[in-house]
Amino acid sequence: MEYDGILLLLDVDGGLHMKQFVLGCIVLLVCSAVWAGVDFTNRGLFGYSNGVYVVDTVAYTASGYSLLWFNVAVPDTPEFIDFIDFPYPASRLFADSEYVFVADGFGGLRIIDMLSFSEIGSVSTSGWAEDVFVSGDYAYVANGDQGVVVVDISDKTAPSVVENIPIDGWVRGVWYLDSTVYVVGDTGLCVISVIAPDSLELTSHI
Repeated sequence: MEYDGILLLLDVDGGLHMKQFVLGCIVLLVCSAVWAGVDFTNRGLFGYSNGVYVVDTVAYTASGYSLLWFNVAVPDTPEFIDFIDFPYPASRLFADSEYVFVADGFGGLRIIDMLSFSEIGSVSTSGWAEDVFVSGDYAYVANGDQGVVVVDISDKTAPSVVENIPIDGWVRGVWYLDSTVYVVGDTGLCVISVIAPDSLELTSHI
């Protein structure tokens, strides 16, 4: 059977789940990491997962107080690879072929080198880091009740905060596209113009 797509689901039990669904002519294969024999015991988990990011054949999950990664080259038999624990709950993450960027609550932004499987840098965001989006040498962090933080990540071992723009309420999600930051939270959708990484301007709010 050929699979036209892969759907990765995170549930409140803290597992990476995949199961087969047929929607018209599209088959989505999903299987459970637990069903595949992955033991989550002593993984720093507290029964929930917040985010997932897939790069090529590797799926990364922000699960409880941990970053976990899985080989999903064969979708119906995902393989647990390894994990890293953090002092605070991992909220969401962004990844590329070399690094994983984790929004780690009061732990701020953490940078994981996937070649050495180790944390190589971190920076406090002076808030609760909820979400992160990376573009070039900058990471945009949804920072709870402290708005949006811009972090210079040109040196992965020494990231530094270069800008912070306050947003009313609690900011939970962030996306960057074409010199514009989109954030969502308690007060709806905010659109922020990036004049420069160290100069943000709130342009609209819905």
